[in-house]
Amino acid sequence: MPTPFWRRRLLTRILRRPARGPRRLSVLAIALTLIAVWQWDFFRHASQLDRQYVNREASGMNDEHRFLYFLYYLGLYPVVANDGHARMRDEPGYHKFSRESAQRVVAETGDTLAMETRQTIRAGEMGRGLLYLPYAIWTGSARNPSLAPTHAVAFTLALGALFAALWWARDPVLGAASVALLGSNPYQLAEVHAIQNVFGWTITTGLLALALTLPLLRSRGARRWAWLAPLLVGALLGTVRQIRPEPVTILASSAAACLTLARASWIRRVALAVLLVATFSLSSRLWLAYFDHKFEQARQVVAAAGGSVYEGPRDRYHMFWHPFWCGLGDFGQDRGYLWWDRAAYRYAVPLVRARYEKIGREPDWRFIVWDPVYNEVLAAKIRDDITHHPFWYAGVLARRVGRVLTWTSPVRFSLGAHWVTLPWNGLAVLPLVALLALTRSWALLKTALFPLGSSLSAILIFSGTIPGQTYSGWFHLFGAAIVLAAVVEALDVLRRRPWRKAPTAAR
Repeated sequence: MPTPFWRRRLLTRILRRPARGPRRLSVLAIALTLIAVWQWDFFRHASQLDRQYVNREASGMNDEHRFLYFLYYLGLYPVVANDGHARMRDEPGYHKFSRESAQRVVAETGDTLAMETRQTIRAGEMGRGLLYLPYAIWTGSARNPSLAPTHAVAFTLALGALFAALWWARDPVLGAASVALLGSNPYQLAEVHAIQNVFGWTITTGLLALALTLPLLRSRGARRWAWLAPLLVGALLGTVRQIRPEPVTILASSAAACLTLARASWIRRVALAVLLVATFSLSSRLWLAYFDHKFEQARQVVAAAGGSVYEGPRDRYHMFWHPFWCGLGDFGQDRGYLWWDRAAYRYAVPLVRARYEKIGREPDWRFIVWDPVYNEVLAAKIRDDITHHPFWYAGVLARRVGRVLTWTSPVRFSLGAHWVTLPWNGLAVLPLVALLALTRSWALLKTALFPLGSSLSAILIFSGTIPGQTYSGWFHLFGAAIVLAAVVEALDVLRRRPWRKAPTAAR
């Protein structure tokens, strides 16, 4: 039985909401103020936040906080003092947290200086150490370094940027709904406000990227913004890349937005995507040049002071083959993979030793994870298993997709220590996507699919052995916001009832 005309028209109307009405600055100002106050309340009561939905299977940070002292007082990075302060602790009037004390440690106890602690610097992504700097500047001291203020401000700005972008697109209802749900996400609230780690950057970066890319998704041509958006997103992702690799997967969503720009030639679309990637690459290189400069500066100071200069290997970014190998431990246990560092070591070490014996050398076991032979051994097994057992690997990816859709954080409205949970999850997004395609709501469909880029690391690398790894996905939250905004639009349309008027027959 065909769907009545008025029902199809109503459904299309509420999903393809045309932009209408003026942009009221008062609405934007009030919304941004409420967002800031709302998130400030979470920050103040971080100890009361729900920590059930967090990432428990990765470490993220190492000893980056130890490098803040000399970074803040002397601009030296990476430098730590192992016991230089202890030698002066009993001196009358000695105050550790001052520029003068930092200078004295370098001048008088330089032999205690070092450029590495645990595997912090050699692991790459030196931008993590800079995350403590805003808090030190705010408090005027390197005492008790904390990530939470930096993360709280970044997340609040991301929520504000998303609302501002949707407000500019004349869709403040969707802006309010998406901010309310994303800003209430228990995973993000705990990672940003309560936990001293960097896993909240995946959602924060995704929101900022969506806000910057929205004109390309919702506008037809976006002439003024088309060339600026790839520049800003590329610079953003090149910067966040210095902190953690997972947030950078949203680059795929931004590239797709460039390639599907409405009413634009393919030459222009490809040019926008190339500009995005080029800006991302340039931003990454500029940051690497900055960190190389800081590393060389620190090396000269530590060497002149008689300290321990780090001469070992170091990655620029997160290692690849080791986590790829361990990541197959979610569904590849039948082929020997485990989400456990030691499992990778135990597999690779005999093969590494055998290769070195052939050339009459011994590897430096202190830095075995950074040994090219170690990575070649892991890569060889992965490639062999994938190429000779493609259906096995396809099954791994399919089951990871299933976890991304089912292991999602709850959808909530939160205020302080109270919340209301909505009956919605990742699987519910599938019929929503189908409905958007059926009603040809292409702009909203592209916007709804944009957050999926943040889930690519869970699909391609590791989906977890317990819930947590996939909680950085936020596609289901934005999908729920789309439904809520559609309900509001439906109530408004039903009130005015323009849909009951059948189209006038052509004469």
